[in-house]
Amino acid sequence: WGEHSLCICNQLGEIYGYDINTHTIKFMKRAPQKVYSTLKDRQGRWWIGTRGAGLWVDGKRIEGLPSPQIYKVMEDAHGDIRVAMLQGGAVIIGEKDIKTFLKGKNCHDMIFDNQGRWWVAAEDSLYVFDTLGNKPSTQGVAAGYFVCLCKDKNGTVWAGSIGNGILKCDYSAIETRKKCYTMSNGLTNNNIYSLAEDTNGNIWAGTEDGLSAINPATGDVRNLRFPISPLSNVFNERAAVCLPNGHLIFGTHDGFIEIEPETNDINNIMPKTSITSLGINGGNAALEDTDFNYKEHNVTFNFSNFQ
Repeated sequence: WGEHSLCICNQLGEIYGYDINTHTIKFMKRAPQKVYSTLKDRQGRWWIGTRGAGLWVDGKRIEGLPSPQIYKVMEDAHGDIRVAMLQGGAVIIGEKDIKTFLKGKNCHDMIFDNQGRWWVAAEDSLYVFDTLGNKPSTQGVAAGYFVCLCKDKNGTVWAGSIGNGILKCDYSAIETRKKCYTMSNGLTNNNIYSLAEDTNGNIWAGTEDGLSAINPATGDVRNLRFPISPLSNVFNERAAVCLPNGHLIFGTHDGFIEIEPETNDINNIMPKTSITSLGINGGNAALEDTDFNYKEHNVTFNFSNFQ
């Protein structure tokens, strides 16, 4: 992977390099299992986290981890490697030992905030550790099934959950200010699988039914759906990134999508709904028939809302 390349992985264990300038894709290598996370550390070593075959660095498997179900790999300020695992909690891999946190929990994602605190998204709660790695509070920051995290340019942490939308969290030693965004606020779906911030500070969420973009300053939400295929609107967990050119890339169940946030404006045109066919008691009926007798009690119709 070069300076202008992005690492793209899939659940077949295939790893590709995507040139963000030429928009070309090149097959690089195959991993022993589904690839969920990759990392190039400051020493130039490549780490590959797999779902079922453990953690690998430069082709060598790391032994001694509590689980082979690797979801996220990242490097901290000290050069230690931190790993989130299913059924294994989170660990810190140092030069001499491996420290385990949240033992046995299903952890999906991790980030550091501007104060160096370590945030962990787990299936039972959102946890935060201090800069020394001390244990979080017993209940964590918030209860819920959290799977993805994002830190915006102001240092605010955003957490995506399954079933409860997005949690915006301003955390300090004094108080925790939280705001939740759900379908009632305009999101297209409450199952949030990926989060990314664009160059204008908007937070984009890949959901189970399209993309939602939140303007944190106004609270406005806009939604996008793609006509490529139904699966192109079902987004993959933690598969989101903002490129240096401002484009956003999201992984879906049907490949990945690259968008330009500036050109994807809200569509304010409401489609006109039209009834295309009518059926009564299992048979076809003319569309102009609007009055039915008491025996015509089984009515079906098809409709279209294409513009």
